Amino acid sequence: MSKLIKADFNGDIMQFRNDGWFNATVAAAKFGKRPVDWLHTADCVEYISALADRKTNCVFSEQFNKINDLRCSVSAKQAKLLRLVKETGFVKTKSGAAEIGGGTWLHPKLAVIFARWIDVNFAIWCDEQIDQITRGK
Repeated sequence: MSKLIKADFNGDIMQFRNDGWFNATVAAAKFGKRPVDWLHTADCVEYISALADRKTNCVFSEQFNKINDLRCSVSAKQAKLLRLVKETGFVKTKSGAAEIGGGTWLHPKLAVIFARWIDVNFAIWCDEQIDQITRGK
């Protein structure tokens, strides 16, 4: 089981695991946002699909393109994109309160792109935190 690490960003406590994964739900809430809103964007899914293609033997980009080309309602397309994102393994959800590690957790490779969607200064800070964690500091 991964150890929960808490770090202070301008008086707000953010959560990371000792493997660099971070609690996107906690981070986004501090800025009045929700991870699901980011995960529903085509740019996000395209990025995660391409990242997954490079890290696995699967071809998520082809699935992304098929979903993106579908002629269906926006909500139906968003639901399919969200399922695809979860299939990549770069996004995990855990039920329960944030204090015990509940929320949407993102792979460290998604930290900067997600954090930039939230706030540029937070993105820089988040990158520094994950760098320290993965280096064992």
